[in-house]
Amino acid sequence: MTRPESSSSAASGPTPGDSTDRPITVIQDELFGASQSKLQKYASLIIGQSGLWPLIRYEVITLLCMPVPGALGLFLRMKLYPRLLGRVGRNVTFGHGIVLRHPHKIRIGDDVHIDDQCVLDAKGA
Repeated sequence: MTRPESSSSAASGPTPGDSTDRPITVIQDELFGASQSKLQKYASLIIGQSGLWPLIRYEVITLLCMPVPGALGLFLRMKLYPRLLGRVGRNVTFGHGIVLRHPHKIRIGDDVHIDDQCVLDAKGA
């Protein structure tokens, strides 16, 4: 599957950065394919699990935990993020604003500090 050529690239030939010959990647296919609803696409790309319960759990926990700074935020993330993640060791701290993608695939060992505004992405795992 390749992207259709635009009229400007067909007349003048390929230009640097032109994507007419590149195959559509799996992620692009998931994003732009018509086989799933937008909610299913979101769940597949961000959460990595199908079903309503994983979506609700992810959304509620991130809504409650992600933006909260200070000691309250550290406490909430320490208690609730392990419910999303595959495994969390002892003495793990999570800063605020952390983005989790496919969190059920993420394994974190002991004595780890994840700083503010990090992205933990396990889509390829």
